Amino acid sequence: MSEQTPWVTYLLLALNVVMFVITIAMNGGGDFTTRLLYDLGAVTNDTLERHDYWRLVAAAFLHGSFLHIFMNMICLVQWGPPVEARMGPLPYLAIYLISAVAGTTTSILLHGEPFISVGASGALSGLVGALLALSLLGQIGISSQFFVSIIGLNVVIMATSSQIDWMSHLGGFIAGLIATTVLAKVLHRREI
Repeated sequence: MSEQTPWVTYLLLALNVVMFVITIAMNGGGDFTTRLLYDLGAVTNDTLERHDYWRLVAAAFLHGSFLHIFMNMICLVQWGPPVEARMGPLPYLAIYLISAVAGTTTSILLHGEPFISVGASGALSGLVGALLALSLLGQIGISSQFFVSIIGLNVVIMATSSQIDWMSHLGGFIAGLIATTVLAKVLHRREI
């Protein structure tokens, strides 16, 4: 893995922070309203029916609280750079966005009741899937303990909080795993 500046990770971090600042400014203080999050791009159970496909990406750049964005951005700066370094900027960005869309789409398809959802969790779970794919392909060295602890921690957090959308995490993880496997094999063929 080469040592390079993770520019795409920095760009994603900046976009998330800028959207959070915009949300704060538009909200005028206090907890974010559901209406404001919806207006900015949150997904709901009828997003696909309304053909509001732009929300599948927009929701991944919105967060409901300071703790929400803080925890997600810590994960981004930890998990993003190794994937970006191994895959390259454009494939990494593709994995991130595919995971975000898959996470929000899975959430929409599996929710039975009305809901509203924001956050980068699907995309970030996709990065965990990407790291697992790269590890299984022998392209990056990460201990199995990392995956057991990350997945275990996610299960515990999701079991103790009704505000965590496990469906988005699952959809993003699977998409990241598949997208990275496919892209890694395609990129490997080009190197031969």
